[in-house]
Amino acid sequence: MVERFDINNQGELKLTYRTKKGIGTLIFVDANRPPAPNSSKTWLNEKKLTNWNQAGTSIPQAPKPQNDPTLMKRCLEGVRRPTLKEDVSLKDNGWMLFGPAQIYDQTTLVTATSDFDGMCRPLKYQAFVFVNGVFAGTLSPQLMDSRTDSSSRPIFLYDTSNLSAEFNRYDEKDALCCPSGVSRVSYQIQRTNDLPVVVPLEVVTQPMTSN
Repeated sequence: MVERFDINNQGELKLTYRTKKGIGTLIFVDANRPPAPNSSKTWLNEKKLTNWNQAGTSIPQAPKPQNDPTLMKRCLEGVRRPTLKEDVSLKDNGWMLFGPAQIYDQTTLVTATSDFDGMCRPLKYQAFVFVNGVFAGTLSPQLMDSRTDSSSRPIFLYDTSNLSAEFNRYDEKDALCCPSGVSRVSYQIQRTNDLPVVVPLEVVTQPMTSN
């Protein structure tokens, strides 16, 4: 007989049950949960950011999803339908749209993922920037997983050329729900050979606050 169940900060289900032989405990772990955060090696720790974007490059192809079809079918219900030409370009390259697009005149920011975890949170996702429909780059040099170090938080498109993004920073002792730090990166859209390119300018890391 089940006596109680709890869900801890790591998203694990702990079930306590009683039998004739005594009390037992079972812990259920989400098999699709990303590995424990590791902030020791990340681009956000670089003192001087090196630009990973190059003008005139194509949209990267999305990696194939690793989760089972049943999970994917459920998660696809939350995927945003393509309405912009930038959306269509991403979908044609295997990406699934999530979250609202941000538009300021000719500049468009779109977030898209290639996979989901067991709670339909994005895995192997990216933030893409376009100018007049031309791909200008991404906001991270690597694909991101929800609730891991260097995963994105709010992104702000201030005008046609300036934007910033926040990224979660985890210590090894942090629960997946609660990163202890945040890195803020500022970007500028510049032009090379008359083609737009996203350039990371500066990163500032500080403890997470409740404000």
